[in-house]
Amino acid sequence: MQCPNCGRYIRSTTQCAYCGHEFTPAEVAELKKQSEPDTPRSSKGGLSILWNVLKLVLALMVVFLLFVYGPTYASKLMGYFGSSNNDTAQVVESSSQVEEDQTKPQENEEDQAPATDQEGQEFTQEATQLTLKNHEVDVSLYPQVKVTLDFEGNLDEIDSNTFAFEVDNQGNVTSLEDYSLQKENQKVVLTYNDPSLSVVGSDDLEQTLTIKASEYDLNEQIDYQLPSMTVDESLVAQFNEIMTEDFGSSESVHVAMHVSDQDLPFVYNDQVVEASELIALFAIARAYDLSDHQEVDLDQMVTIDEALVAKEDEGVTASLVGEEVTLHELFSNAVQTHDATAINHIIQITGGPNEFNRWLKEKGYFSTKITQQLALDPNGTVTGSVTTAQDVSQLLVHLVEETLLSQESSNSYLELLRLSPVTDKFPAQGLHNIDILTRSELVTADNDRNQYYAGVIETEQDTYVIVILDEGTSDQAVAVDQIAQSLQSLVLYFETGSTEPAPLPEPEPAPAPVPEPVPAPEPVPASAPQPVQPQLRPWELNPEEWYQGEDGRWYNTDPNYNYGNAN
Repeated sequence: MQCPNCGRYIRSTTQCAYCGHEFTPAEVAELKKQSEPDTPRSSKGGLSILWNVLKLVLALMVVFLLFVYGPTYASKLMGYFGSSNNDTAQVVESSSQVEEDQTKPQENEEDQAPATDQEGQEFTQEATQLTLKNHEVDVSLYPQVKVTLDFEGNLDEIDSNTFAFEVDNQGNVTSLEDYSLQKENQKVVLTYNDPSLSVVGSDDLEQTLTIKASEYDLNEQIDYQLPSMTVDESLVAQFNEIMTEDFGSSESVHVAMHVSDQDLPFVYNDQVVEASELIALFAIARAYDLSDHQEVDLDQMVTIDEALVAKEDEGVTASLVGEEVTLHELFSNAVQTHDATAINHIIQITGGPNEFNRWLKEKGYFSTKITQQLALDPNGTVTGSVTTAQDVSQLLVHLVEETLLSQESSNSYLELLRLSPVTDKFPAQGLHNIDILTRSELVTADNDRNQYYAGVIETEQDTYVIVILDEGTSDQAVAVDQIAQSLQSLVLYFETGSTEPAPLPEPEPAPAPVPEPVPAPEPVPASAPQPVQPQLRPWELNPEEWYQGEDGRWYNTDPNYNYGNAN
């Protein structure tokens, strides 16, 4: 405070340190009143606290949005700026346009803000769009169709769930469910089997492939020409008639048939079903394929692993846990005894289920895959895999035509299938008056759940690949008889043009034998008469041992003599 006497500022409240003036109580009270600062009271304390809380909430929201959406938009921005040269050119052009627009006088800030939002929205749409620049359709392996799609845009997040495909054949639209989709740089390769094989081909038949991706605002159609392969309509009609006669209206029967002198297969009600023991066909083919590429030795020893023993399996391989067998022995067990544990080991030796499924897609068996480790259900059926009649028949055709494996491996595999057990699914009496050269087949064990037949029947005229899958049988004996009857009818019709066996020709009467002249015998000179030796009776030879009784008969002196016919 300030001394009232000398005017200097002091700290004491009783006496000035400079002039020695002692303060009265009235002076002290007056000096304290003058020293208090006149600070106005703030009226904004509540608003300041509210503003601080609001800023904190906004900051938290920004951090949360960056955490959730930051990686997604960062990858899209990187793909947008670095996807291709064309994309870069478009970005540069857009940036120049923005700079040019910024040099123009602005009317006010309110007009500028909506323009910025619109540009940001357009940028986001461009980053999430796909444009089909070009395409190529290959039908050289028809009924397999290969479509190469060349896209403009970011393909980093493309997968099998991105697209939906439909095939339009003369107004019959079919959604593709089983196909292969592979990415190659900015290209996507789609491979599938024509789902409309039941339609008789013609020289000018076209199909339309529709490609949809709602997330990327894509909806494209591709028209392509089918190869000039035709099927005799009468053969298709007879094939369907045989199926109807033998199996009735059952929807649980699926059939595929290839004939060596026909361009296209015959397919009846083909659908994805449980593969059961037929999955062994693909597993063994995979092993042979790796052997052809020197990646697997078929003579290598395999230790039976308890973890790969099929549930409820009590077969040969399951009883050898801890022991070693060759890969060839596993093949034999899988084919001859329907050994699920052997199939599990074959799949594992060749890379495991994931590699096996990838190989199936690459080779064109789009509907076949492993869904879990193979096991046995209470009926003894192998579970854990799916396939179609067309996939199985294609595999057998590839073996016959030696397009999947080498010639040596194909022949070895077909020979292995000839050792499969004989069942009543093939006519026990054979095919009427048709000579079968070879028969390679694999069938499921007889049970009340499914009855499958897959085989290659070679005759002097043609080679037939026939696959019949009956997945809903209620009567084992009836299903087996139906399969045997359909095999006989199919082969008989394609061999002779009729499902009725031709009657055996009656034997022609043998011509009457013409007697040949017999030359007169040459005269034989008479031989000189030979002296006849008289037959002597026993008593005449040794009269001293015999005597004649009163009855006139001769008796030997030996009482034990055997007379026989002596008298």
